[in-house]
Amino acid sequence: MDTNIALYKYCVRIADTSLILAQRMCEWCGHGPVLEEDIAMSNMGLDLIGQARGFYTYAASVEGKGRTEDDIAYFRNEREFTNRCIAEQPNTDFGYTMMRSFLHGCLSYLQFRALVNSKDETIAGLSEKALKEMTYHVRHASEWIIRLGDGTEVSHEKIKAALENLWEFTDELFEMDQVDQSLIKNVPNGTRW
Repeated sequence: MDTNIALYKYCVRIADTSLILAQRMCEWCGHGPVLEEDIAMSNMGLDLIGQARGFYTYAASVEGKGRTEDDIAYFRNEREFTNRCIAEQPNTDFGYTMMRSFLHGCLSYLQFRALVNSKDETIAGLSEKALKEMTYHVRHASEWIIRLGDGTEVSHEKIKAALENLWEFTDELFEMDQVDQSLIKNVPNGTRW
């Protein structure tokens, strides 16, 4: 696979996941358990939209066909999206949303922490900003998971059920495909792309 095609697809995958998860997080706007949390989830959604915009914009630049971030984000059918499935899982309850945010955030944190060392200055810059945001997302979600797990019997069972349900979507967070392999293969002498 051509390196530019692989880079385009890699950026779109990150952006798609961020966009879909942002939409899920923003569904809580006006419905959060408390006003402060309503605002926090909306802000996390806005962080994710910012990440999506950055990676879509770079993908459009790499593609070189004159398309914009909006063209890539909004003018494809649902089958053309390459987001992680965990991002699109519906909000069943607050604990479920926090567990999904935690699982996604942990992988994204590790991914962006590695990508800040990329030789690709745009990837490194986008990742540096996203890393700060993911640090907050993971901390925020983990605090809620502990609080719910240590709370009532009902909250404990809900957060446990959320983990058991969402765990089945974590395999894909560690899978490598042709896109990843192509980017790794085309990196000269062990330097990071």
